[in-house]
Formats: sequence, structure tokens, C-alpha cells
Amino acid sequence: MHVRPAPRTVVILVSWNTRLLLQQALLSIRRHSGIPVNIVVIDNASSDGSPEMAKSESPEATVVVNDHNLGFGQANNQGMACSDEPFILLLNSDAELQEHTLPTLVDELESHPECGAIGAHLAFPDGRFQSSGFRFPSLGQYALELLGVARAVYGPDYPNVPRSQTATPGEVDWVSGACMLLRRAAIAAVGGFDPAIHMYSEETDLCRRLWDAGYSVRQTPRATATHHVGRSTRQRATDQPTMLWSSRLLYFRKHHPRWQCAALRALIGIGYTARWLVWSLRSVVGQTEQRQAWRRRAQSARAVVAGV
Repeated sequence: MHVRPAPRTVVILVSWNTRLLLQQALLSIRRHSGIPVNIVVIDNASSDGSPEMAKSESPEATVVVNDHNLGFGQANNQGMACSDEPFILLLNSDAELQEHTLPTLVDELESHPECGAIGAHLAFPDGRFQSSGFRFPSLGQYALELLGVARAVYGPDYPNVPRSQTATPGEVDWVSGACMLLRRAAIAAVGGFDPAIHMYSEETDLCRRLWDAGYSVRQTPRATATHHVGRSTRQRATDQPTMLWSSRLLYFRKHHPRWQCAALRALIGIGYTARWLVWSLRSVVGQTEQRQAWRRRAQSARAVVAGV
């Protein structure tokens, strides 16, 4: 009698009000996992029926429903605590596996015992290239972003690793958590995601700590996942810039000198005060819909100045 091998990989999906996309993500696992897997869905207090759909569509999955939104990192920590497989695939609820993606990632990780995390090549739903390998952030990078001249100075790929350098498998500073395979032993060594980082910079911080602990981080174009990008965060569009820069400041406090953190805070204040002034002025001219859009942007910029 043929005995199905025990899964060595768990797939963890964190969802917040992305029911239809989560359904497609679960379907992609069923169609394209290629190897036996366990599935864990962590629902961050969705109100759109996501948990019920997950239980119905994937009755074999473990579905955990939180009573409030724990954020990406802490929810993934929760999913890892629900499982014990040696390999952990983090798959966004707005991402989908393609054929051979997971077996390829597992093969790559097994072939590089020093590697703690490996990211797949990402593509938009229409097939366009999407960056998945990145350089660690620097004060200069964020200064150029806040001035709005980064890509004008360094090109469209900045600050991502250029597409030409990701055409072959290799090491990068950090990879996107949209489709990231982790070695459990490495994650245990660094303590998982920092629960203090609610949203954004979680993968950056985790990969930085993996490098510090002696592990490498890789990406491979041989494994592909489709990523719809930011479907959960769009639900909090007004809060998004504040969450983004708050998490970046926290990352800087952990990994950069104090003076750089103070300088970044000052740059954020200057950059977003300028945005608030410009966008406030634009909100009083033009068509009604345009004025409302600029008013929302001005409110968001003001929230950044007050929040960081």
C-alpha cells in the first residue's frame, strides 16, 4: 500500500478582509503545491466571511480567527506556532502559486543549507515583472524618497535590486513576504517576526536578523507567484503612510545609529509638511472629485507628521 509522505512544508496565509483573493490563493495551493503541504490560515478579524470561506474551501486547513488585527508579522508567528514542519511558506492572501513554485523553492533551500529564507519571483496579474529582491534601506535612500527624486536620479528600479541582477538565483539583502520560504531552524534562531512591527518592514527586519545570525537570504526567478499587491492595506489608505514610516523608524531604531533615526524623523517631518502644504493648496482648486482626492492626501500627510 502506498503511504503518502508526511508534509515537510506548511503554507501560512494571513488574511484581513480579502475573501475572494484568499479563495484564489487556496485554490492555487490545491492546484500547484506539487508536494504534500499543511495549510494554516490566520484571519485578522475579517468582517467579510473569510474564515467561513476558508473552512469551506479547505476543510483540511487549520483556520485561526483572531478577535483583532495582529498585523502581518505577529499573525505569521501565530501560524508558525501552530505547525512544526521544517519548511514554512509565507503566502500573502493576495498572492497565488504557479506551477512548480513550491517544489523549486524547497529544492533551492535544501541546496543551500546556509540559507534561512528564499523569495520567489513575483509578477503582477497581467504578467509584468514585480520586484521581489531588495537592498537594505539607508538614510540616503529614504532621504531621496522623501524628496521625491530617487527614481529620477537612480532609475526606475531604485531602491530595488535591478531586474538584471535577479535574472539568476542569488543572494539579496531581503525578499518580499508575499511568497517567501523559510527554514524553521533559522527562524527559531532569530525568534521569528518582531511583533512590535505591525505592518511594513517586517520582512526587512527579519532578513536583517537572519544575516546577523549567519544565515543568507536568496531569491530565485525559477519559482514564480502572482501578487495582486496591497489589497489589505488599500482598506486603510489614509493610515498607510503613517504605518509605513512608523515601521521604518522602528527598523532604524533597531539597526541604525541614533543620529540616523533622529535625522530620518526630521526628514519625514519636513517631507510630509511640504506635502501637506502643497496638497492642501491643491484641494481648493479644480473639480469636486479632484479636490476631495487632494484633501484626503493632505489629511494623510498631516497624519504622518503627527504620528511619527
